[in-house]
Amino acid sequence: MGILVMMEHNMFLKYMHIVGFTGWIGALYFITNLLSSARVKEDQEGKLFAEKALAINKKIANPAMMITWTAGLLMLYIYGMLWFKENGWMHQKLLLIVYLTVFHLYIKRAINQAGKQPLKPISTVWYVADKLPLIFLLSIVFLAVFRQLPPIIAGIPVAIVSIIMLYITYFWKDKT
Repeated sequence: MGILVMMEHNMFLKYMHIVGFTGWIGALYFITNLLSSARVKEDQEGKLFAEKALAINKKIANPAMMITWTAGLLMLYIYGMLWFKENGWMHQKLLLIVYLTVFHLYIKRAINQAGKQPLKPISTVWYVADKLPLIFLLSIVFLAVFRQLPPIIAGIPVAIVSIIMLYITYFWKDKT
């Protein structure tokens, strides 16, 4: 009986984790798209896009991020440290989730700046940032589905996202 209850709780956490992650990625994609559009539009319409991005961040992206992290950390606790040590794909996935959180914080900063000052024209960084949520989605799902792959092959999406994140963090300070 105890094992069945534990499995049901674990399945619920997995469900919440997947739903939270999906909402988080969707919200970040929509926010980056709005901010990219705001940089192309006239001032008034651009301001409206920035306000919409702020609302989506507060109402969807932040709560979805919290659900994703909470459910994921609870599952790690339930599975235990031995399981965590033996599953290298989880280390790579956690690295991507940390990158995604950093990206989320950059987006939040960009939203706050968009509300305080005139938006600068769109740059190459924004074209990359606009596509990054999809790259995160594909990379993280790849690791979860193909967890049995050798670490060197499974690390390819992590390397790609790492390079993109380095590019964005290096050039972002001048372009937001």
